[in-house]
Amino acid sequence: MEFLLYFTLFISLFLILYSYLLYPLHLYFLSKTVSKSFAAPSNPYLPRVFVLMSAHNEEKVIENKLNSLLSIEYPDKNIFFYLGSDGSTDSTNEKLSRFSSKDARIKFFPSSERRGKPGMINFLWNKIQEDFGDSLNNEDLLILTDADILHEGGSFLKMASHFYDPRIGLVDSHLLSIKGDLPPSTNQMEEKYMGWEIGIKSLESRVYGRMMGPFGGCFAMRAVLFQEIPATFLVDDFYLSMNVLNSGYYAIIDLEALAFESRDSNFRAEYFRKKRISAGNFQNLFHFKKLLFSNKKGLSYSFFSHKVLRWLSPFLLVIMGLSMVGLLVIGYPFFIFAASWLIGVLCFLIVVEKILNSMGISSSLGLQVFYFLAMNIALLHGFIEYTKGIKNNVWQPTERNNDHGN
Repeated sequence: MEFLLYFTLFISLFLILYSYLLYPLHLYFLSKTVSKSFAAPSNPYLPRVFVLMSAHNEEKVIENKLNSLLSIEYPDKNIFFYLGSDGSTDSTNEKLSRFSSKDARIKFFPSSERRGKPGMINFLWNKIQEDFGDSLNNEDLLILTDADILHEGGSFLKMASHFYDPRIGLVDSHLLSIKGDLPPSTNQMEEKYMGWEIGIKSLESRVYGRMMGPFGGCFAMRAVLFQEIPATFLVDDFYLSMNVLNSGYYAIIDLEALAFESRDSNFRAEYFRKKRISAGNFQNLFHFKKLLFSNKKGLSYSFFSHKVLRWLSPFLLVIMGLSMVGLLVIGYPFFIFAASWLIGVLCFLIVVEKILNSMGISSSLGLQVFYFLAMNIALLHGFIEYTKGIKNNVWQPTERNNDHGN
């Protein structure tokens, strides 16, 4: 019994360390000897691009968003904007309508009922099919973007150029934070987490060509690979990405295709955002569980190591805690297992801190512990919501500030 408790304690700790530290390190060393190369066009590659965006009560950011989209460096004849208002009750509709009346490339579809973002994206995709029908081909691209994302002028050109290689199915942009009203400490840890994730996705792209999900703010994919998002799914970007990988195509991130995000919300709003994403993660886990046994190189390995173990980490933490209590109950010397656990956690945090510091990012162990625990509590909360059953994908986005993007 004593051995079993001790074993579960340390195997749980190992799996957490493996997902957050050992897996990225393994990818890093693999990237030194193995790196995917993709065909590059000799001339600018300019396929048709259809931009899809769902907005709900985004009056504070929508004008900046539209100005950003219309300043994109891409031939006018090859880019079309399909924009939907998902039951907006503020001045979002008015502003979208005004822009669409001035530019023939913009098609605006207001909806009086809430469909949820995935539902609106499905609706816009059907409108594209109605308008272009049989002329849609394997070169046509969809770019899905959010209302609070601004774009670097050449970002669409950079993403589109990768699709010259017929093996590429999806390309994510490099999402950067430009501002935010979260408390400084929370903003700092969120940015560090984002930087860490971007690094891992970049390594997955280089080693296997199989990045585990875009960030969702702005990414491009082949139109023919789009599959309608199930009515109750919460995390549409991961769903679309995994379908691309399941179809045998590559999904990568382009670190030079820049997009900018401002997350203006408080810690409570951030927590509930992560809880919602967590519930959606478990939807995707059970939907794509067969990909844990895929024969596509690197797909199962990355899916399990990067995503599944992360999603299971709150349960691993609970198992660790119960193992400790069990060892204490049966009289196992408290200081031994407590010291072992604390040493393991501290070593993990110290290594992460050193890596972040080497990247020029200041770090605080106390803040890391708080953020890690808060993120895992949100994951566990999201799992509970998932087990209750998700009836629809409609949610209330975080409140925006008036000066967003200025």
